[in-house]
Amino acid sequence: MIGLLLVTMAQAAPPAPLVVAPGPAHLGLRAVGEALRDGDVTRVYGNGTLSGEVYAGVGLPWQLEVEFSAGYRRRSGTLATEGGGAGGGSTWLWYAPVSAVVHGTLPAGAVTLFAGAGPSMVLWAEQPGAAASDRYQGTKPGAVMEIGVRTPLGRPLQDVQEMPPEPHALEGVLTVGYRWSAQRHGDECLGASPCGIDLSAPRVSFGVQARF
Repeated sequence: MIGLLLVTMAQAAPPAPLVVAPGPAHLGLRAVGEALRDGDVTRVYGNGTLSGEVYAGVGLPWQLEVEFSAGYRRRSGTLATEGGGAGGGSTWLWYAPVSAVVHGTLPAGAVTLFAGAGPSMVLWAEQPGAAASDRYQGTKPGAVMEIGVRTPLGRPLQDVQEMPPEPHALEGVLTVGYRWSAQRHGDECLGASPCGIDLSAPRVSFGVQARF
């Protein structure tokens, strides 16, 4: 009798379809410090760089989110002479990293932890001389891996711990990661360094983002 009743109820009320809605979007700006790993590049342009990036993302189901970012770096240096000393002329290098990273998130009281990885692409150019013909440029594929933490800004710590994040809250975000860049991918030889410039670098960033 009970089994017949359950079957009748199941036939009368079919299960509702699973609706998976995206999470909140966010838009932010961050300061990024990088330490380039290619010794041929750092001898000319120095090791560390500090610049800005813009990024935007949207929440996905199951505590995931996808984030897109773009930045710009420009470095100037002095070429070495044939004898190995400085004074061989000025040169500059610029590169613009672009990435798309999928994060897994874990709310933990007053903060939210996240970790993720995704593809990266670096557009670069170098001009070791004054003539336009001295310019070399290319695009390097790669990948980004990062971990980080974010927390709402402008609210007492107790409120953050007891209440969920507000939909339009400002958040501070700290991220540590590494960008791997392919060393050889059809690039031309550089004037300031050998063929196969490597733009891989560990990265640290701090930013502020708004959630919508």
